[in-house]
Amino acid sequence: DDEKRRVFTEISAPVFQNPAARFRFYFDGRNENWNITNTLTPGSPSLARLNVERAVAGAEMRFIESGRWAWTAGVEYSYREFRNVFGIPSIAAPFFTGGSSVALRSSVQRWLIRFPERRFTLNAVASGEFGTFFRDPLGRYGRLEGTLAARWLPRSRGADYETQVSLHGGRTIGDVPFDELFTLGFDRDTPLWLRGHPGLQDGQKGDAPLGRNYVLVNAETDKILYRNGIFTLKAGPFVDTGKTYDPSGFFGSPKWLWDTGVQTKIRVLGGVQVVLGYGKDLRSGRNSFFTTVTK
Repeated sequence: DDEKRRVFTEISAPVFQNPAARFRFYFDGRNENWNITNTLTPGSPSLARLNVERAVAGAEMRFIESGRWAWTAGVEYSYREFRNVFGIPSIAAPFFTGGSSVALRSSVQRWLIRFPERRFTLNAVASGEFGTFFRDPLGRYGRLEGTLAARWLPRSRGADYETQVSLHGGRTIGDVPFDELFTLGFDRDTPLWLRGHPGLQDGQKGDAPLGRNYVLVNAETDKILYRNGIFTLKAGPFVDTGKTYDPSGFFGSPKWLWDTGVQTKIRVLGGVQVVLGYGKDLRSGRNSFFTTVTK
């Protein structure tokens, strides 16, 4: 892809053949062209583009304490450079400060509620990242995120009318560069989906809302349309709503965002799932189509 070049690799294995403890080493290198005209200082007509080069290397340990909870801890080194910066106010320059950083990262996942007789579960995930950048004017920073995800199967058997609702929130403490901002929208590199807000414009990233803080709610229901021994076809509506915030005023969505639409899921042999969807931004009236592949 001329606009988004990436190299990613990882090594993962159990520790001393213990399935409850697992290590992971990873490397992620990117060279991407961004067009942030619609996300920088919302409402500004000036053209704003840049090239982002970023390299990340890290190590992580994951521990499964029981069937109800697990946790991870790791360390990460990253380096970024911002090139060909065009149309961005000089007062926003701290967001485009390159250089290195080191961070400690940790997360906890726990099943809060399990009602097998009601076929209802509630899962919680909390994560934190604390580190420092080695170039002025940036310094120490922190990032906190949390998710509550509920899943309900209303029928006593099967997965018909499966309903999922999730609440996400994140906050950044201190100043961070542009590549550390949260992204709400549909993009292969973010799990924070607003399915009526595509993350790409002419193949370049940056068309989805960005910010240091965010709130997001996703809700969807799936009806099984067809099933045999090879694949399962499901379809149903979804609603996404959320907002990004940024104390600087250069990023963040000016209003609360609402998206709705329908999606079709095709699962093959109980494993790989292909998602085809149509989303509508209720604020702007813009329509979009999206696809993704999950497990």
